[in-house]
Amino acid sequence: MKFNFNFSTILILMSLLITPSCFEHQCIHSVKNFDLLEKEIPNLDNNTLVIFDIDETLLTRKDKLLRTPLVTTKYAKMIPKDKFFPAFSRAFKEGKFELTNKKLPELIERIKSTSAKIIALTNVTSGSLGVIESYPDFRVRECAQFGFDFS
Repeated sequence: MKFNFNFSTILILMSLLITPSCFEHQCIHSVKNFDLLEKEIPNLDNNTLVIFDIDETLLTRKDKLLRTPLVTTKYAKMIPKDKFFPAFSRAFKEGKFELTNKKLPELIERIKSTSAKIIALTNVTSGSLGVIESYPDFRVRECAQFGFDFS
């Protein structure tokens, strides 16, 4: 799958809204861009759960070679695993991130100011990865660099 990194057309790979506008049943809405999500904020209440995917939705690597799925598919197949993961983890740990959309911190704060619940998911290992002792803790620190706190 090819990703379009144009900020105005970022695809939210997984952003689901369970909104109260469905009355007696729970409805799931998949939002394809942040503008659509922003329009839904006035409708959010304590029965709403907003779920974001972190990778390539909230954050992306500045270095295109370290972006997923490029790293996990192309380069991982070319290098033996015992050599790939230590080298990859060092580069990944030192790499810089950027927001996929500069409005995201404000958008997430606006969602948090409602009574809606908000979480972020990621598809990463639950333990260590090469020189990264705890990948989940590493991921939390990545998000914190941009003011994201989903606890």
